[in-house]
Amino acid sequence: MLTIVTVLALPINIIASLLGMNVGGIPLGQDPQGFWIIATFTAVAGWLAFRKRGEE
Repeated sequence: MLTIVTVLALPINIIASLLGMNVGGIPLGQDPQGFWIIATFTAVAGWLAFRKRGEE
């Protein structure tokens, strides 16, 4: 169970790490909707992971 939580949290942690750096040119760094795009991606990835798990 802990592995599943870790895998689901990985994309948002990578993005947060990138956006926390003081460098220019980070994708979605200047986009006002960037957080919601990443949050939506993480939610969809989680849904797909649990959907696939139930089919097997």
